[in-house]
Amino acid sequence: AAKTPDSLMYYLDDTWNKITLYDNKTESVTAKKISEGEYDVTIKFSSQKLYADGSGMETNANYAGDYIDIGIFAADDQDAEGKDRVNPLYLQKYKIKPGESTLTIRVKGEPAKAGIDPLNKLIDRLPDDNTATVDLE
Repeated sequence: AAKTPDSLMYYLDDTWNKITLYDNKTESVTAKKISEGEYDVTIKFSSQKLYADGSGMETNANYAGDYIDIGIFAADDQDAEGKDRVNPLYLQKYKIKPGESTLTIRVKGEPAKAGIDPLNKLIDRLPDDNTATVDLE
């Protein structure tokens, strides 16, 4: 903990001292073609951190924001060995406040899906709703 920056101390507390869950959900993803191979991707999502006690009682955490991955992906394909492969166009941590948020990010490559915590690194009540299929405008 001595080398942990103050901005990430919450993470140590959440992972070691508390039972922490997230309710992250992507509401919609739209993409607008800007030029050949470039798209502006708009992601509407919501996030809420919760703490559970020993008996499973959950309460919403009161916090300014946590660092959570936002990702945009091209269509999945297969590598030379025939294994399924995900193709991230963009993956970056943002300080996400509780409630609803919207981000617009420009990517190179045609986006197929996007969302919040797309690789499911956080313990989420419903991990399947973290990403949504891109609606090309």
